[in-house]
Amino acid sequence: LGDTLEDIAMQKAGIIKESGLVFTGEKRPELISLFEHKAQRRVYRPQMVEEVKIEPLGLSYRYRNQKIQLSTLAQYQVNNSSLAFEVAYQLSKHNDISVSDEVILLGLQDTFWLGRFEKMSDDPLIYIDGAHNIMGIDELVKTIKQFKTKCTVVFSAVKDKKYSLMIDRLEEISD
Repeated sequence: LGDTLEDIAMQKAGIIKESGLVFTGEKRPELISLFEHKAQRRVYRPQMVEEVKIEPLGLSYRYRNQKIQLSTLAQYQVNNSSLAFEVAYQLSKHNDISVSDEVILLGLQDTFWLGRFEKMSDDPLIYIDGAHNIMGIDELVKTIKQFKTKCTVVFSAVKDKKYSLMIDRLEEISD
């Protein structure tokens, strides 16, 4: 999509239509400004999440006064799911769809992401993750660090990726 974050954001902003709601999970102010400039209207973003907890069956957190329960331990899914909640919430608020908070919560709880920090085995403990760029690898490393233990890493990448930098990051968590 591009060599810089701004290039990538411009490519992504290319799908913004002339009307309708615009959403992003982006947190960097300079990229949010880029989206707002392209959209020429408000760009909705998730609000702050609170009380992120690791529970036996996954992560939980509070968002818009609701307890969100996820069936994953992948920290990055807190950002993804809060964006999904915000999209459904705003579409319902603007009368584009009719959906209750309860239905949104059930949908998030039942969502399963194949190949995204997916547990393959309990003994030995094996997870797979399809992280394929530096940002994805950083999020994977952050998730594994929550276990406070090293792990065995099997990694592959296509040659046009910055694989040496990805390997450097994965070495932080590998034994």
